[in-house]
Amino acid sequence: VICNDGVTDITLRSGSANCDFIYTATYSPSVTWLPGKSPESGVRFNGEGSRLEQNLAHTSNQPVVVTYTIMPQITGTSSCIGIPAIINVTVAPEVNISPVTDMILCNGEASPPVVFTTVNTGALYTYTWTSSNASIGLPASGTGFIPSFVAVNTADSPLLSTITVTPHYNSGPVLCQGVSQNFNIIVNPTPRVVPVNIEPEICSGEYMQIQLTSPTVFTTGMTTFDYSVSAPEGITGNADPGTGIAPGEDLSFQYSNNTDTVQTVWFY
Repeated sequence: VICNDGVTDITLRSGSANCDFIYTATYSPSVTWLPGKSPESGVRFNGEGSRLEQNLAHTSNQPVVVTYTIMPQITGTSSCIGIPAIINVTVAPEVNISPVTDMILCNGEASPPVVFTTVNTGALYTYTWTSSNASIGLPASGTGFIPSFVAVNTADSPLLSTITVTPHYNSGPVLCQGVSQNFNIIVNPTPRVVPVNIEPEICSGEYMQIQLTSPTVFTTGMTTFDYSVSAPEGITGNADPGTGIAPGEDLSFQYSNNTDTVQTVWFY
């Protein structure tokens, strides 16, 4: 077995010092070979101990078996022909991996497993992968498919990890490495609110003011805030919850205290 674009290594021996070798090359299945890299038939004069080395590369998605039929013949004769030897060489395909779509996750979200596929057939194909950023919760490397993991991002901006996947053709001791492919896993942070209480104390009948800000950045869209209000008995003013408040906007409501003691209105 050789990898695609590999070189055969067949030693020609007959036990006779004066021997020519006539060899023919056939293959199955029928495939297209790259220019100058197809199996060739030929003659090796006085070839005892020499090596038949051919650079072979095809465009098929499956392994190709090249059969060399090698016939020894005593040099200078046409009748002293020995028993032919048949040697099969399997030429692996160029190993590829089907495209993988980028993934965007939230902090704490369980990812779906990533199962790799290939257009290659006719053999065992395996995969190895690396992750450029282990802080997202995925190990730095692995084999086979990527299992589900819980995404991690404790920062305020997205974390990016580039996943490099390399396919392999496996045949006994021969391991042929294919073309690596990258895809990205992006983990968005948990949105945070930083409220600024501009008017922490007001007199009855005045307006409170809270500015809503956030340091959180996402890959797309923006952070918005929802809030609820809890006002004790004796306080009149807004008690309705709100939604969709953009960063930088203020909450400003008038409140009156109809009691004889200081009261607190809670926003959460």
